[in-house]
Amino acid sequence: MVLELFIIWVVTAAVFAVLDLVWLGGLARGYYRSRMGSLIAERFDTAAATLFYLGYVTGAVVFGALAELLPGGLGWTFVQAWLFGLAVYGGYNLTNRATLTRWPWSLALVDMAWGPVLTGVSVTAGVWAASLLV
Repeated sequence: MVLELFIIWVVTAAVFAVLDLVWLGGLARGYYRSRMGSLIAERFDTAAATLFYLGYVTGAVVFGALAELLPGGLGWTFVQAWLFGLAVYGGYNLTNRATLTRWPWSLALVDMAWGPVLTGVSVTAGVWAASLLV
């Protein structure tokens, strides 16, 4: 069980990091920059990002991978992880929308669509990989 959770965590973290890098660093970079403007930091805070990813991936694995113990298989894993992503990304975006002067609905909605899909795909990939390796 420990080895399986470790594999799930590592694969989830890797898939999440690669997909988010492709999304934020390429596909949606201009979109976010055009909507966030001066809110974007001049220097990337690596420590804060690392802490976020470690905590987020751990939470996603706990909520998404534990669903694998229930009937429903990988589909249910995806749904559980998707819901976790919606809760976290929704909380972040809706709080920003409520408290910042420039957090457009379009940005919040795109980010709230991306986060759950990213989370669902990443955790499902981790669970699938662990099922092949353990």
